[in-house]
This record gives sequence, structure tokens and C-alpha cells, in this order.
Amino acid sequence: MKNIYIIFCIMTGIFVSAQEQETGDGQLYGEIVQEQVTAMALSEEQEGPFREISDRYMEKFKGIRERDLSKWARFSEMKSLSDQKDSELKQLLTKEQFKTYKELQKKNRDKLKGLQKQRKGQ
Repeated sequence: MKNIYIIFCIMTGIFVSAQEQETGDGQLYGEIVQEQVTAMALSEEQEGPFREISDRYMEKFKGIRERDLSKWARFSEMKSLSDQKDSELKQLLTKEQFKTYKELQKKNRDKLKGLQKQRKGQ
């Protein structure tokens, strides 16, 4: 359980930190979402709701990161939000698209870890 907690904190912390450190226009976030839209081959009917869900939850994740919470409370809230987002996306996406989304999520997590390490080294 502790390992899951650590992995989840790293995953969400890196993603949110990268979002906060990027340029004001949200370039990195926009690139990630566009990559997801393309890789999942979303229809026009799916793309708008997917972007809305992603934007809404990104703001919620940022809100949690900005609050003064213990690590466990932060983890619990972020895990709950992540589960809620996944639930909404499962209703929107096909099973194959959702599988692709989860794979991209892992890939982006690794990419953002590298970016965060690179920025700390500067």
C-alpha cells in the first residue's frame, strides 16, 4: 500500500508540477491532451467532452496541490479525483480508447518525471 501511495503521489505531483512550471499558455498540457486525442482517435463528438473533463480535473488537481494538506490527505483526495475522472472517461470512451488512455497516462508520467528532474538540475 505504501508503494502505491508513493507512486500515486509522484505521478500526480509531477503532472501538476509540470503544469505549473510550463509557459502561461499551457503549452505542455495542451500537447499532452492533443497527443491523447490523436492516439485514441477520438470522434468529434468525443473530443469536446474529453477536453472538458481533462481541463476540469486538472483544475481540481491543482486546487488540491495548493491546499495545506498532509501527504496522506492529499493522496486520498487525488486518488478519489483520479477514480472519478476514470469513471467519467469510461462512460465516454470505448474500452480500447480507455486502455490507450491509461497507457498514455503512464508514458506521460514517465516523461514528466524526466522533465522535472531536468528542471531541478538547472
